[in-house]
Amino acid sequence: MAEKQYGKEKRVNKFVLTIVTIIDMFLFFGYIGDYAQENISFGFMLAVDLSVVISMIACYAVYFHKKDSMAFQHVSVIGYMVVYGLAVFGAQNDLVFMMVFPLTVIYILYYDLKLILRIAAVFGAINVVDVFYIAAVLGHMHSGAPLNSTSLLLQGASAVVYMIVLCGTTQISNDNNARKIDSINQEKEKSTMLLNEVLEVAASVKRDAAEAEELGTDTSRKADQAGKLMIGLLETVKAIDKYL
Repeated sequence: MAEKQYGKEKRVNKFVLTIVTIIDMFLFFGYIGDYAQENISFGFMLAVDLSVVISMIACYAVYFHKKDSMAFQHVSVIGYMVVYGLAVFGAQNDLVFMMVFPLTVIYILYYDLKLILRIAAVFGAINVVDVFYIAAVLGHMHSGAPLNSTSLLLQGASAVVYMIVLCGTTQISNDNNARKIDSINQEKEKSTMLLNEVLEVAASVKRDAAEAEELGTDTSRKADQAGKLMIGLLETVKAIDKYL
């Protein structure tokens, strides 16, 4: 069981690390490209890329220290939260908030509802705060376009609804797995009870056979003794007849 659990955590961690690496590479080189095109400042590009590098170093260090480490999921998601927060609030693109979707969904694989609730709370809060930041502080969209209530509603609603769906999916998935495990355990208990009953019957038959064998041996012994006694009596009778 422990070996199976090790294999499961190792596979999930490896998969999450692969996805994180792909996303972070896109972010790293994408923000360098944006800076080269003078779409963003050098300071913002440096802040995002440094957060990406630090996050990746932390993820790889934890993973290669212990590939089935439960700490990996927390380290990887915290690093992405930092990168995501910087990218969203300093974005020059109105669709950057969609970066939350591809990564967070894979954390369902850990079947950890508490982790998913934390992810939903943090990423949902980042998007809600960003919507208020755009409307109340910037006064325009991240791209510089005039305020668009539809876009803001889309960002806030899609992020919040997605987080609710993420939590609900995890809960339902966990419940289904729990029911499957209970069903397997019940079948295992039934099989164990049936096996025990079969073993008890076999033991009873063995005892009865042993008792029957012992009874047969005793009967045979007594029959031999009776036969010897009859032979002795016959010999005695013959001796008396000869004497008379």
